[in-house]
Amino acid sequence: MIDKYNLINILIYMILENLYYSDYYKNHWDKYGILFSDNNFESEKKTILNDNYYIIHKKYSANIHNKDIIGYDRSIYNISDDKIIYNYKSDDARMMKIIKKNNIEYFIFNKDLSGFSILNLNNKNEEFNFYNNNFIDSNGIIVFMDSEYSNNKILFYIFYLLKEDNGTFKRVFDYLLFDLSKMELNNYIHFIDIRKLVLDVYNYNLYLIYKAYFKDNDIIVEDLLNKEKFILKIDNFY
Repeated sequence: MIDKYNLINILIYMILENLYYSDYYKNHWDKYGILFSDNNFESEKKTILNDNYYIIHKKYSANIHNKDIIGYDRSIYNISDDKIIYNYKSDDARMMKIIKKNNIEYFIFNKDLSGFSILNLNNKNEEFNFYNNNFIDSNGIIVFMDSEYSNNKILFYIFYLLKEDNGTFKRVFDYLLFDLSKMELNNYIHFIDIRKLVLDVYNYNLYLIYKAYFKDNDIIVEDLLNKEKFILKIDNFY
């Protein structure tokens, strides 16, 4: 008898090309980097990340190439001495989380609205960046919005744009699982699609409204519309 988890291993992975180190990415910032000119500065605020770090957000807004654009110049400071340790610019993106792995603090954030980055706060030379602004199959770009960490796995909360028959787009929210130990600077990034996983394991369609979260070494998935709950043993998929 074939174990159902082994049977679906080839079905659940989403493999996305990383465009961060490409001309595609460079052209994006060549086009919109003018946003961060002094005359587009709007406001500034401070956010405490944890006992060790805080962020200063400088907000910019402008109409560029006939599009209203909002972006932030963000600087991370060490609370103990108020020294800046890292600076980055992003579109209107808001994922800012610190996780701890082997007593090392990692910062998970967006350098771009449609990607994510992971920075070793103990060694700023160790940085991973992912960016993909291509259409995925018939769906639009994937936008990383939030994250949760457990046992070397990151569960990303994302949305993508689904094209309707009438040509309009709607947002579809989903979760993608990422193995932090596989964080390498390569061209293709592997994720596990939680919606697809539930379909393959339980033969159950999660439609638009659901949530997923870690509990012990499992992922709990709840269908908020039909009040169904599913347990996924994530170690079976690596």
